[in-house]
Order: sequence, then C-alpha cells, then structure tokens
Amino acid sequence: MLGFCGFRNITQDLPNTDIKVLKANQIYCPYGFSTILFVDDIKPLKDTNLTELYLDGNRLEMTEDLAPTYLPKTLRVLSLMGNRLRLDKYKVDGILTLTGINSLFLSSQDQTQSQQVHSGWFVCNDFTDTIQCLSDRKSNKQSCMLQKQNGGVSSQQRQVSYESDEFGLIAETYSSDDANFVDSVKHPRTRDIQSYPHLTAADIQPYPPPNCTFDPRISFVNMIPPNTKYIYFESSNLGDIIIPNWMSNDTLEYISLRGNNFQYFQGPVCNVTNVKILDLSENMCLNIYAHFFIGFINLEELFIQGNLLGDAMKTFENGELFEKQLKLKILNISSNRITTLPKNFFAHVPNIKTLDISHNLLTDWNVTISHLWKLNVVDLSYNQITFLSDKAMEKLDKITSQNIQIKMMHNPFECSCDSLSFLLWYKKHRKRMGSYSNVTCKNSKRELIYVKDVLLSLQKKCSSKVGLIIGAGLFLFLSLGMIFGAIVYRYRIRLKYSFHMFKRQYFGGYEPLHVIQNYTFDAFISYADKDRQFVINRLIELENKKGKRLCIHHRDFIPGNEIAENIINGIHHSRKTICLITREFLKSDWCNYEFNIARMEGICSRERKNIIIIILMEDIPYKQLPIRIMELIVEETYLSYADCLNDDDRFLDLLATAIEN
Repeated sequence: MLGFCGFRNITQDLPNTDIKVLKANQIYCPYGFSTILFVDDIKPLKDTNLTELYLDGNRLEMTEDLAPTYLPKTLRVLSLMGNRLRLDKYKVDGILTLTGINSLFLSSQDQTQSQQVHSGWFVCNDFTDTIQCLSDRKSNKQSCMLQKQNGGVSSQQRQVSYESDEFGLIAETYSSDDANFVDSVKHPRTRDIQSYPHLTAADIQPYPPPNCTFDPRISFVNMIPPNTKYIYFESSNLGDIIIPNWMSNDTLEYISLRGNNFQYFQGPVCNVTNVKILDLSENMCLNIYAHFFIGFINLEELFIQGNLLGDAMKTFENGELFEKQLKLKILNISSNRITTLPKNFFAHVPNIKTLDISHNLLTDWNVTISHLWKLNVVDLSYNQITFLSDKAMEKLDKITSQNIQIKMMHNPFECSCDSLSFLLWYKKHRKRMGSYSNVTCKNSKRELIYVKDVLLSLQKKCSSKVGLIIGAGLFLFLSLGMIFGAIVYRYRIRLKYSFHMFKRQYFGGYEPLHVIQNYTFDAFISYADKDRQFVINRLIELENKKGKRLCIHHRDFIPGNEIAENIINGIHHSRKTICLITREFLKSDWCNYEFNIARMEGICSRERKNIIIIILMEDIPYKQLPIRIMELIVEETYLSYADCLNDDDRFLDLLATAIEN
C-alpha cells in the first residue's frame, strides 16, 4: 500500500500576498510515499497575485478534487515537470480550467515508471475505448461507470462515475492494491466494448474526419484552458498513436510533444489554426498520414526530426503531406532514414526558408526546389552522398534565391574521375556551399583528403583518361562512319531507287506492274547532252516510222520535279531503256545514274528481267568500259551503230524489234 503526503509545509508560511513567483521544487515525500496536491495546499494561493508556479520534480501523481480551482486567476505559467502525473491513471480535475494560464509545462512525466505503461494525454491505449467513453460521456455523464468486476473493489465503489471531462481523457485500469485512500480515487471505465450496446458503428468512426469538419455526434475534444498559447509535454512516454482529435480552444501557438513514443501520426488534429510552431521530433514514429497537418494552416515552423518516416515520405508524390502549410518557413526532417524523396515533395511550401534534411541516407538529389524563391538554407550534411549526378546539380543550379546556402558537410565524397565534375561544381559554388576549405573526400585507398588539395592532381589524372576515352570514342565513331559510308556508297543507287519508289507508293504516282496494262512509253532514251542531235534527227524516226513512243528527257520531263524523280518516273513507265554508249555518256553522272536506275528497275520491279538496250555509238575498247556495262554486253545482245551506219532502216528495224521483244 502506498502513502500520500502534500505541500502544506510549502504554502502555509507565504511571506506576503504580493509574491509573483513560487518555486516548490524537489520537495520529496518519504520513501514509499507519493505526492498529492490537496485543496488545503492551494487555498493560501487563491488571493495572491502569483503569476508563475513551479512544482517540478516532486513525484506529484494526483490532485485532490477541485484543488487546481483554488489557484489564483493571475497565474500565467504553471510548471509540473518531472513528476508522475499519469493522466490516464490519476485524477487531475480542474488543472486545465484555469482561464489565466498562458504557458503549461508538463514535460518529463513518468520518468520512473515502467516503459511498458502508456500514457494518454492525447491518446489512450485503445482507440475504440476512447471513442466509446467520450461518446458515452457526452450523451450521459452518469453512464460512464465501471462495468466489469475487479477484485478488491466493492459494488458501491463501482457505482462512482468517472469525472474527468475537463481533461477529455480516458484512464487505464488502476489496481486497488496500489491505493491507500481508495475513496478518493475514481475508478476507470472497463475496456469491454460489449458494455455499451447503445453505440452504433457510426459512433466509433475516426474523428475528426480528414477535412476537420466538426461532427457533433462524437465529442472527442482535448480540453485546454481558454487562453493557453504554449504547451510543453516532452519526454513523458506518451504514445502510441496521435488519433483524430479536436482542440477545445483555438488559442495554441506552440505545441511540443518532443521525445515521446508516438509510433503513428494519424490525425488530423483540428482547431489549431493559430499554431505557429509544432515539435513532434524524436518520437521514433514509423508512419504519418497525408491529412495529419491539415488543421495547422498557419504553421511556420515544423520539427519532425528524429523519427523513422523515410519510407512513409516516399508515398507523398505530389507533396500532399504539406498541402495546407503555405506559410511554413522552417522544416526539419533530419534523422528520418530518408533514402529518397518524391520529385514534388515540396510543391506546396512556397515560403519555406530553411530545409533541414541532414543525418539521412540520401545518395543523390532529385527534388524540385527551384520554385522556393525565399529559400535560404538547404542542409544536406551527414547523408550518404558520394557525388551528385548531372541532373541533381542542374536542379540545384535552378534555385533562384541569391542568398541560398547549401550545406553538404560530412558526406562520404569520392575522389575519383566519376566525381570530378561534381567536385568542380562544388568548387564553383563554394560561396553557396560554405566551409569549402574543410571539405574532404576519400580516394581509392579510402583515405580522407581535402578536396582543395587533391582537385588539381585529380584533374590531371582524369584528363588523360578523358582524352583516351574521347580518342577511343572518336576512333570508333569514325570507323563506324566509314563503314556505314562505304555501305551507303556501295548501294547508293539501290537506296535512291528504293527511296523514290517508297515515296511514289505512299505519296501518290506509283502503280504496281500488275495494274499497268500499257506502258506510257515504249522506250526511255538515256544519252549524253552532246548526242542530243542524234536523238532528235535519227532516233525520233522510231516515233515517226515505227509508231513507238519515246521518253526524251529534254522534251518529256515534267518541269518543277526533281531530276532524279523525273528519271525514275520515265524509266518506270517505259517498257525499255535505250542507252547510247559514248565516251561522253561514260563521263556523265546523270547518264550513269539513269543506267543504274534502269538496272534497279529490272531487278526490283520487273522480276529481275533486263530492260536495257545498249547501243555502242563509238568504237570504245572493252577495257575502257565499266564492268556493269561489260556484263550486259557479254550476257545480252547489243547494237553497234557502226554496223548500221549506212542503213538507217535496218537500224530502226532492229531497234524496234528489241523494244518489242
């Protein structure tokens, strides 16, 4: 059994009523006793002008009913740090009803209690139990009674209602074996859901909803004094979940829940539109919901370092976690085991000035921050960056703020050719980076070297490798270019022909052979310009006497079309191609082009049939003739104009027969 003692010896001999600050710190009770704040302890303070009261480190565990109501209305600061106020286990009725309280210090509670026991100022062990009791208490305050039998507790004691509406809290089971003044302890509710059959499914939905719209069906409200602006509840083993809840008054400007045991930031926390500073750091939290911060619309400083939110932050691809924090100026997400962040993670914080992402596991930077024109500090120190990629450096170069400072100290930079461009970039922006003279990197032997000392030698070392790589690359490029050029040159005629055929087929003007019943021309005449008179005076007789239709380029080519296209069109629509072989013909590029196109026409469009009729106009030695012409002379019949020089009719007959064959 435990005993209790009070503060009578502290307050009974007050020097005067004008005292402003009273400190009753570390006034321990005898061993085995716990401190209780009695009404008689507080009454002497009621008529004073006390503004600050410090009851720190006293093993204070509970207060007598209504004791806090005797505190003076002038009280602005109340500090109960370092006690044992188990707000889910002992009664503290009235403490938070003081209208004058401006700052409330409740940190370091329960430091000597078991780590397995959870506190419950903002949360309880079981969310369903919390909703049940709050909803039940709202509808009928007398119905929130003990429903389950507990050993050592009388039936009369079980009829005493639970009255802690001022705090909005649920108490955990407190064994009667640990109590001395049983009659002064109000027993908690049971956790049995079956004890409240009047509750419906709608009554136990998470509250407030994600949009922070008040729902009168469930009054899950954290009661705070009307004028309280600052609440410090640090290092008190609070946990495990910050569930959805509503603050009774929208007066808070500063909330610190640093160093507790919250594993999940579920939220949302609503009616907190005036909060400018929120500290949720060092909770080892694993998960955070997208709507958690939607109530903090005027938040300016947010500290959530010292948690384990790295994996959770990867899910906010469009920056929805801070969607309502348009006024945020300082954001600290350091020490969260962050390996990467989404590209648009900071899309909704245009007024941010300081980003602290230090002490994480980043290896590169892929986040867009160019729109953060007020940004002054980006802290990337103590990460795992060996060097930044070109895209990362480009993103950081796009920062428009002129006074930006990028901190990258204590990263494991590499001294290698791979990191050379990054180290040069770092040196170029050394005014932004700060402490350039102290920046180190590791060489291949894992030795730490100052970047300023190794950069020059590294440039020389890498320049030779770069030159070798560039030389090898150029050689390979030129080699491939030469091979490709040789292939293109070797098959240039076929490629040109194929291109024009493709163009004609898909853009008009082309008809397959099986569609063409009659050719437009009987023969296409290929000749050098110096032989034009022979064509006009002699070959034209094929039209006049033999009725053949000839395609003669200076007469039949379509003006405005490309020469190559006219040649292909003429040959394609002619039954045969007559080549007048002279020395001028062999010198002419266009004549050679026409000869080769005629060959391609026969191979590709005429089922590999020869459509060329060769007329040797001059006595040219065979060794002076190109191989492609010699092949036709050897394999096919040809005409020699010298043999028919004095017999024009015979020449025309033979030529007409060759065209018709």
